[in-house]
Amino acid sequence: MLDRFVQREPWLERDKVMIGALKTIGIEKGKPFAPDAKTKAILEDAIAEAHAYLDTRYQTIFDPPFNEGKHWALPAAPGVGEGMMTNFADPNEYVVEGRGLAYSYAYFSAKHLGAGQYYLMTIVDKDGEPLDGANTYRLNVPANPPVKLYWSATAYDRDTHAPTAT
Repeated sequence: MLDRFVQREPWLERDKVMIGALKTIGIEKGKPFAPDAKTKAILEDAIAEAHAYLDTRYQTIFDPPFNEGKHWALPAAPGVGEGMMTNFADPNEYVVEGRGLAYSYAYFSAKHLGAGQYYLMTIVDKDGEPLDGANTYRLNVPANPPVKLYWSATAYDRDTHAPTAT
């Protein structure tokens, strides 16, 4: 996937730091990515390690909660939302970990957080217990919510981070 991105997208100034790092694992513009067995094993181990790390950081996105005493939070750290609005143009802020967290549990790409859409997320029930697909839950929306467009709810599988079947 990264190789396809490198082949078709132009390098932006902010991305140039990655050129050397990607080259060390065989990803170069204009050359096919064909890792040998040893490199594949190293990359598979790195993927597993990155997944495990992001999984341990998963719950940190819910601190602080959107409303004190509740379990809902914005699904991205402040730097991620701000960066998305400018295509991460600030050369002093790239928010690698925050972006990794956001994209690891659900693809999230709000260009103007709170303008055309507003996302809140939770992974626990009203008692603070992890949500469980074997249970039935009720989402209570108070009267006269501050909404101008529409509401929707999406359930993601905790293991795959993909939308669940309804």
